[in-house]
Amino acid sequence: MPAFAFKIPLYPFHLWLPEAHVEAPTVGSVVLAGLVLKLGGYGFIRFSIGLFYWGGVPYLNLIYLFCLFSMLVSMMCAACQLDLKRIIAYGSISHMGLVTLCIFLGTQAGLESAMIMMLGHGFVSSALFILVGGLYERYHSRNVRYYGGLYRVLPQYGTFFLLFVLLDIGIPGSPSFVAEFIAFIAVVQESFFLSLLLIGPILMGVGVSLLVCSRVLFGLNDQKYFLTYETIYVNFLF
Repeated sequence: MPAFAFKIPLYPFHLWLPEAHVEAPTVGSVVLAGLVLKLGGYGFIRFSIGLFYWGGVPYLNLIYLFCLFSMLVSMMCAACQLDLKRIIAYGSISHMGLVTLCIFLGTQAGLESAMIMMLGHGFVSSALFILVGGLYERYHSRNVRYYGGLYRVLPQYGTFFLLFVLLDIGIPGSPSFVAEFIAFIAVVQESFFLSLLLIGPILMGVGVSLLVCSRVLFGLNDQKYFLTYETIYVNFLF
């Protein structure tokens, strides 16, 4: 399991992913988000569940808490980032934590939601990296402080950026919404208390995504404003 936890990845085995996305070109980030991360999920389904599931049954509650912790901490880290690629990378870590949790439920609904989520995340996350890559090619910066009110300058770009952010957080009709709806039903059937714990990381992910999107597309290009926002989260976490 640790090998697949590195690959998918889960916190605290995630340290390689944000650095890889930052250093990689846009094509590398697309391949990494669309294909490489899914190998960890495939490994969990094919080996951990297919071959060794009953050996891990006594540790399922620990695995569930580990996945929830990975989702929560990764979104808290995303809230502190200034690099757009790092923010998307930490969002991917949170999504993969939910995928892992669904896989280890060991039910048909859990596996279906995990597969739908991996497929949807592969397309949406790759599209976000392409959009950020195009922004970097034009303005040579991925720093959130640099942008503000981008929708007024690039309305068509802003429309696509907003659309894929909404698809990423799971608006009704999107693959993420379908996957998370099935996942929530599967988690409730497993444990009602676990479903209550799951609400927090999901809502935090939605809040961070909308906050960053509103800052980039509709905010003011005022560094002092964002420094205040950054300082609040840094002081809260550290």
